Amino acid sequence: MARKIIAVILFTCIFIIFITDSTLAEKQRFEEISQVYICEYPPFMFTKDGKVTGVATEIAREIMKRLQVSYDIKSLPWKRVYSYLLEEPVMVVMCTRTTDRENLFKWAGPVVNAPLVFFARKDSKIEINSLEDAKKVDRIGLVQGYSVEKHLRKRGFTNIDAMGTSEKTNPLKLMKGRIDLWATVDLVGIYNARLQGINPEDMMIVYVIIKDQHKYIAFSKQVPDEIVQKWQDALDEMKQDGTVEKIFDKWIK
Repeated sequence: MARKIIAVILFTCIFIIFITDSTLAEKQRFEEISQVYICEYPPFMFTKDGKVTGVATEIAREIMKRLQVSYDIKSLPWKRVYSYLLEEPVMVVMCTRTTDRENLFKWAGPVVNAPLVFFARKDSKIEINSLEDAKKVDRIGLVQGYSVEKHLRKRGFTNIDAMGTSEKTNPLKLMKGRIDLWATVDLVGIYNARLQGINPEDMMIVYVIIKDQHKYIAFSKQVPDEIVQKWQDALDEMKQDGTVEKIFDKWIK
């Protein structure tokens, strides 16, 4: 009788351990994102008054709410975020999905289509009818390490002024004549100009480099497919129920 009691106790203990381990394993399986990052890229993701905010950031936070998970969001320069994406199980709130990056990361999206353009000063006499025309100006301003730099360098551009870790200085450089063209996303250019006290009407888009440039949530390859799919499903649901549109309307006016 004693042996039967001991056997029952042992079986119960093993069963409890098995269930506990399985539950923990399942929980860990869907919580393997170690950190969420943004880069300073207003109005999509940026820091204001010490808090991370922006269109894409709000979308990411709403997805977390729906998935009942919580991650701290940190702002870092793109070069550091890029290296972490290659090495650690992390996520960046928004990233350009290019052919070069396609197999480096996992993707959920698209979050937004962000046309890539050349801005010039409105009083400029610059006319750009092709990329070849843009090679003739003295300086094209852009952020070092962004996908636009690789896009232009691949096409033989040598007149690139790639500086800084954000778009913050480029509208000022454009208006002061330190660069002739500014290569950036249309909305990013307009928003950053306003942040620097520049009237966007003093700039003009002289050429569209890429009309369809889709931005996605990017995950490290180490992040399980199940997690990526959960984010994709939540984003799709938010598009269908109008939440994404409401967030955009709040920011893009």
